Amino acid sequence: MMSLAARYTSTDWMRREQEGLWPRAWLLVGLSLDVARPGQRMRFDIGTESLIVARDAAGVLRAFFNVCPHRGHRLCSERLGHGRLRCPYHHWQFALSGKLHARPDSDHFTARPDLTPIRCAEAAGLVWVCMDAQAPPLVEWLGPVLSWLLPYQAEAMSLTDEVTLPTAANWKLTLDANNEHYHLHTIHPQLLDMIDDTAVTTERASPHGRMCVPVGVASQRRGGEPAGPERSAAQRIRLKGQGIDVSGLSDAQLVENQMLYVFPNLQLNCYPDRLQIFRHRPHASDPARGYFDRIVLTASADAVPRRKTRHRLLDAKTGSLGAVIDADLVAVRSVQRGLSSRGFQGPCLGASESLIAMMHDVLTEWLG
Repeated sequence: MMSLAARYTSTDWMRREQEGLWPRAWLLVGLSLDVARPGQRMRFDIGTESLIVARDAAGVLRAFFNVCPHRGHRLCSERLGHGRLRCPYHHWQFALSGKLHARPDSDHFTARPDLTPIRCAEAAGLVWVCMDAQAPPLVEWLGPVLSWLLPYQAEAMSLTDEVTLPTAANWKLTLDANNEHYHLHTIHPQLLDMIDDTAVTTERASPHGRMCVPVGVASQRRGGEPAGPERSAAQRIRLKGQGIDVSGLSDAQLVENQMLYVFPNLQLNCYPDRLQIFRHRPHASDPARGYFDRIVLTASADAVPRRKTRHRLLDAKTGSLGAVIDADLVAVRSVQRGLSSRGFQGPCLGASESLIAMMHDVLTEWLG
């Protein structure tokens, strides 16, 4: 069996993920608001694959591999678009139903190939795809995650930030940094006045999980005390005063960041008035590189979802996502270098890192 350390550095393990992980899991593509109307479409890249999700003329959500069946050229390069797909090479055109619509010199051909479809579905205002026809339906795949997520009403939130940062680290390392709270007091001491890292609870629902982090109270390392019921009540009054519907949220959800881990590469950081999505994607050929996507949704009084910002691609060397995430990325870059050392025998994981251990257990089950 390949060591856990090698899973972050090995091109052979990367190949296993390309063949047996990404095609089998349900993956988050983007937001329903970006394909809400007929004719809208979006592109999603994961490793060596590129996919298209579109709302066809009849209003049906569909997904396809982003490749022309004529000679294999990528059909679309833009992240968001509208209307029929036209191959840039020979100008074959496809309707958003996937059917071949037109092509030059059509009488030269006997076959009429259509786009290759894949499964897609929506849940909680989010669009998902799965390349495996044998995988369970999305609702079954998400399991308890969906019941944890739905009370936040993400489908009524607006997009207020969307950023991609290329990273000098394997996708699992940036994931790991957010799947544990052990490091909060060491590299983020400034957070201890507003986060109680000693009272974090973790729930495993393999292959997914949940980590509940008390916010708005000081860490007990700093002499803080657990929040009483009056704080939840004050939060409820404050948010209702802003016109935000929090009727479906429990007292705990009002005063916590509930980080929902969705195997393999997604974290949904749920707050009573916003959802911060972390998505970790592999590089197409280099296991020591990856992409970190941050998507921020914010609640508003009118509960009408809107795209209020454009996607930003940050520079890998100079891009910043703020002091906290930047510190995480500095750490994972150093870990990426250290994983190849002959002196490192593999991670020694503690109780507060149980979601990392669970992820590797599932990877072992799936990929050996």
